[in-house]
Amino acid sequence: MPSDAPPALATMSWTDLDGARGALREGSARGSLRSARDGLLARARTLSVLAPVAVTDKPEPGPSGQIRDFYAIGKYAWPDPDRPDGMPYQRRDCLINPDSNSARYDKARYDEMVERVRVLTLGAFLGDDAELGAAAAAVLRTWFVDPATSMTPHLRHAAVLPGVNDGAAIGIIEGAVLVEVLDHVRLLEADGHWSGADRDGLRVWMAEYARWLRTSEFGTTEGRMVNNHGSFWLAQVAAAAGYAGTATPEVIADLAGLGRTHLEHQLGPDGSLPEEMARPDAWQYATYGLRALATEAQVLAGLGVDQWAYETSDGRSLRLAYEFLLPYLGGAEWPYARVDQDEDNHAADHAIAAARMGAIGLADPRAVEAHRRMAASGEPRHVVLAGDVRQGVDA
Repeated sequence: MPSDAPPALATMSWTDLDGARGALREGSARGSLRSARDGLLARARTLSVLAPVAVTDKPEPGPSGQIRDFYAIGKYAWPDPDRPDGMPYQRRDCLINPDSNSARYDKARYDEMVERVRVLTLGAFLGDDAELGAAAAAVLRTWFVDPATSMTPHLRHAAVLPGVNDGAAIGIIEGAVLVEVLDHVRLLEADGHWSGADRDGLRVWMAEYARWLRTSEFGTTEGRMVNNHGSFWLAQVAAAAGYAGTATPEVIADLAGLGRTHLEHQLGPDGSLPEEMARPDAWQYATYGLRALATEAQVLAGLGVDQWAYETSDGRSLRLAYEFLLPYLGGAEWPYARVDQDEDNHAADHAIAAARMGAIGLADPRAVEAHRRMAASGEPRHVVLAGDVRQGVDA
């Protein structure tokens, strides 16, 4: 049965989404929102008839020999051009190897699963379409719950660098999007499309994943990172444990303390993100780093911790980080390095998401306007997540 209580979302605004659905139901929605809804529904209905993707679809297991273990090379991993067998692979920062998305590995399937969950769930929500809700549930059930096809809850063999290792702790960044997936799960739950054994099975999966993140060698290594990896590690632990019901007061206190250190270590005195901006693609990583900090703050807020208001002794804070980046999110020319490439580049998504979460967490009109401006030129789901905007930008 649908829930009466609004879901606690981290990466989206329930108020905006529910308002958009209400405007669409009553026929008062602006044209751009109606078009975005129609585009989502058309895409969702196409996806709904496809068989769900599974981690077990790869032609052969990865290094563990277990077909249900996630297996992917790092997207910046390239064969050595001077060796016939390409071994050992080399890491070329910010240059994406298209082969990392080949059918041999799980990353493309995983990304496809996430995209289907997004589109089917938003289509079900905005279109009041139970069939799309059922299709979204089937995608989630296949990837996380069905014992024959579900992914084992760890990322031990992500970011493999062939000839060097059979996985790396930095591969845990692949789980960052699970925070968003859980938001979509909560939307499905709100309308009664995800419940019972499915919900219980996903809670078990998330409990084990949070435990692995907090106790494994890879997990503890990633948890010590003081860049976007550390922030998304925290966000994953908090989101997974929160959904599973295993976020004890002790766990929450540990995460809250770690989140404060992220603001101390990741931000410059002016609110910039020096480590992210030292990368060859400073724009993508600055916006990604801000998105990571905002995501951890939003997930912590759901556990009763207000990181949005926290300020270090020397004045570093999330608000200061937004002060630094908001002019560029608002359209000012980026004066630092950037790399433009077609292959798997999500810079626009990161910028839009960072602006959206700033609008939610800070209630800053400039973040609201930056989000609306960028979302208006984005794909349908970005337009939808901006809500029913009656003033300002209209796509």
